[in-house]
Amino acid sequence: MRRVWLTPEAAESIARHAKAAFPHECCGVLLGDAAGDVREVVAVENVSPTPETAFVMDAAGLARVLGGLGRRGQVLVGFYHSHPRTPAIPSGRDIAEAHYPDAVQVIVSLRGQAPEVMAWRIAAGAVERVPLLIQASRPEDDRQTEPDRLTRQQRIVTVLGGVVAALLVIGVALSLLPPPPVIQ
Repeated sequence: MRRVWLTPEAAESIARHAKAAFPHECCGVLLGDAAGDVREVVAVENVSPTPETAFVMDAAGLARVLGGLGRRGQVLVGFYHSHPRTPAIPSGRDIAEAHYPDAVQVIVSLRGQAPEVMAWRIAAGAVERVPLLIQASRPEDDRQTEPDRLTRQQRIVTVLGGVVAALLVIGVALSLLPPPPVIQ
């Protein structure tokens, strides 16, 4: 995913959730397509014992959202959470507890007068900023040029299918060889 696209309504939904949860962190899930187009923002309860400085998504709520992806025809784009008093950059805890390397992490900060929203990819401790577009319509430049991306599972199945096909070809080729000559 090269970038993340949110409609102004989706961004406002995240900001409203953050303001309503203040001074606690809020959290939720971003659903959409493999190109990074967020189609649905789903709030999930923060059950952290220290919600002022951390978030822990309610396991049952998260399972309901992720379990319904196939029925919705959507993919997991990422997660969001708020930083009530700190910048919209991943904290050490955010980095240590990021368990979905293919998902973006959208963080909304409430420390300024207006909410600040930024997107990040966190994988194996490495943090990379992801361009975040907040606009009413899908970016024009992506409609024709952004190919559908395969999920990690689809890539694995594709590679395994290729290996199986290669082994079958080798097996058939070996069975077609004439028997070795008999030496007397």
